[in-house]
Amino acid sequence: EAIRGITGRADPESRALFAEAHLTRLALLGAMGRHAELLAAANELKRLPGAGDAWRDRLIGRASIPVAQSRLAVGNNEAALRAVAEAEGLLAEVSTEDRFRIGWVRAFALLGLGDRGRSEEETRALLSALAAQRLLPSECVARLIDLTAGLGVREMRDLIVASPAAELLRPLTVALEYELGATPRVAVEVAEVAADIQSRLRSRLADEPPSRTTGTSRRL
Repeated sequence: EAIRGITGRADPESRALFAEAHLTRLALLGAMGRHAELLAAANELKRLPGAGDAWRDRLIGRASIPVAQSRLAVGNNEAALRAVAEAEGLLAEVSTEDRFRIGWVRAFALLGLGDRGRSEEETRALLSALAAQRLLPSECVARLIDLTAGLGVREMRDLIVASPAAELLRPLTVALEYELGATPRVAVEVAEVAADIQSRLRSRLADEPPSRTTGTSRRL
């Protein structure tokens, strides 16, 4: 009923509330692993009237991102790539967090398909985009830990060090150095954060180590 009620007559505030409510619902369904419900809810949004309407396209584009994450979580890498392509095709402007999610999904999906070279290219692009931000997306470190589990600790360390985001990601780099057996001299505050990240990394690696070839895992 709410879907049918949002038409071109709706005021901007109602539309914004509607969009945030549905995007929050998709995020929660994904977090709970209720992937079939998430896909059904996202498909319902496509029934909104007004094809070509900028607000509608932006909502469907943003909804495609949790769809992509859901597809990735169940191992459907091809569908995940199609979903992020749909998001990019519909979004005229992309927020920092959504841009990070799109890049991460693409990098991990390509790794899952065995295309390590393109996955590393996407990771480089992702790191370069992060360098322009003053604040990191909230899920940044967790997702880069996931990618580390697929690409390898040394490989991720090298990618970060060679990127313009190296300083911004210094605690993560130090954590990777620790995992490689190095003991870089850093400020106490950085060392403490790095130790916490290393603990999270070890937990991720021990949880279900992905294949170095495919990078697949059920825990994303």
